[in-house]
Amino acid sequence: MNRMPQDINVVIIAAHCGKTGHRMGIRLEEKSRSHWVADWAFKIKESIASKEGYDKSRVDGQFEFSHEFPGCPHCGSKSFVLCDCRNLLCYEASSRRFKCPKCGIIGTVGNDAVTSLTASQDS
Repeated sequence: MNRMPQDINVVIIAAHCGKTGHRMGIRLEEKSRSHWVADWAFKIKESIASKEGYDKSRVDGQFEFSHEFPGCPHCGSKSFVLCDCRNLLCYEASSRRFKCPKCGIIGTVGNDAVTSLTASQDS
C-alpha cells in the first residue's frame, strides 16, 4: 500500500548577517499549527531573495531553532533579533548588542518573544 506523504509547510525568510551585512535565507518548517522550527540557513544574493519572494515571506506563531541549525552562513552566529525596521539579523550573543545593517540602529537584545516574522522588503 502506497501512502501519500503529508504536506510539509516550509517558508524561507530573508535575513541579514549583523556582522557582515550580507543576505541569507533561513528555512522554517511548520512542525505543528503555528509552531515553526528553523533548521537551515544559506547564503543568498539580494537579487535572488527578491526574485524568489523570500523578502516578502510572512509566518506567524512560535519560533525556535533546531539543534541541527547551523547558524548564520556568514559568521556562524546562532542568535537572531528582529530589528524595529522588521529586519531579521544575527548578532553576537555574548554582548547582546546589535547593529542593523539595513537601518543602522544600534540596540540591545531584550527578552520579547517574536510571534510574527515578515521579511524586510527594502534592499
